[in-house]
Amino acid sequence: MGRALPDEIMEIIASRTDGVPLFVEELTKTILESGALKEDGDRLVLDGPLSTIAIPTTLHDSLMARLDRLQPIKEVAQTAACIGREFSHELLAQVSHLPDTELTTALDGLIEAELIYRRGLPPEATYLFKHALVRDAAYESLLKEKRRAVHARILTAMEADPDVPLKSSPCTLRKPILPTVRSICGKPPAKRHSHGQHLMNQSRISDVL
Repeated sequence: MGRALPDEIMEIIASRTDGVPLFVEELTKTILESGALKEDGDRLVLDGPLSTIAIPTTLHDSLMARLDRLQPIKEVAQTAACIGREFSHELLAQVSHLPDTELTTALDGLIEAELIYRRGLPPEATYLFKHALVRDAAYESLLKEKRRAVHARILTAMEADPDVPLKSSPCTLRKPILPTVRSICGKPPAKRHSHGQHLMNQSRISDVL
């Protein structure tokens, strides 16, 4: 059974979130993960002055705070965010360059933090960021130079195996993505593209520029 939060914290959550369910959930988790509370019987109480707790004022700030506490697996979330809200284990493994054991452990950590969901089992698994705003927060937390480096690796993977994008995004709405990735990476567009080089532009890659 869950323990009740201090009344002061409940009031802050109610006033800052304006009843938005995702914000309520994320701000609550941010506070719980901050270490600012301690158990006292069937309740949680403040483990210090309320003024010492850095409580985010926006949903974006709350998501960023949660991601920052997830080092070093935050980097996996950032890399995945460059692919899109939905991504495959196979493509992420090619782009991240992490040993498969470390990658799987990091993804398990993101699942445990309830930031992503998994469908199937690695290496055939696909993943989905819990909400588009979670993906956006992870994406925007990555420096532009690092974003371009990740997109360059995505381009390399897509060119090496044209079917990888299809495996990573089983959606029906598709548009050419390689020309956009090429422009980000500073490479000239290819003359022809296979059917496998088309997928939904989930990653809003043009945001990089």
